[in-house]
Amino acid sequence: MQYVNGFIGATFLVLAFVHLGSASLTHWVCNGMLFIGGLLAIASFWHPRNRYVARSLAIATTALMFTFFAVFFSLVPQFSEGWYASALGLEAVSALIGAFALIPILAAHSCNLKGDCAHSIREKRHGFFAPPDNLRKQTTF
Repeated sequence: MQYVNGFIGATFLVLAFVHLGSASLTHWVCNGMLFIGGLLAIASFWHPRNRYVARSLAIATTALMFTFFAVFFSLVPQFSEGWYASALGLEAVSALIGAFALIPILAAHSCNLKGDCAHSIREKRHGFFAPPDNLRKQTTF
């Protein structure tokens, strides 16, 4: 999973730096989204022990993913019949691919919040439906 997240992060950062010379405000916003996506992908290698930091990273990844989806769906009404051959179609498809590329990064950040990972946040708190601590030793499931 780390190789996938590293590849996604490197791709986001390279795309952000390649399109850095554009003067349009729309391109600056898209470059900022790509740069933030690259930083969030790189941050998935770091396993924070504080649950609020892990939760903030997961929320930021989710917000960026939905922003990519919003960009895609805002461009869809402007499509013509040859949308896939236009620059607008390329921008829309890249926003859609960027949104789906954030899914494994979100999985890595949310893994820190769950108890499934070896490096996840282990606190006294257990799941909502978990038995109390004094009965936990007696149950076998």
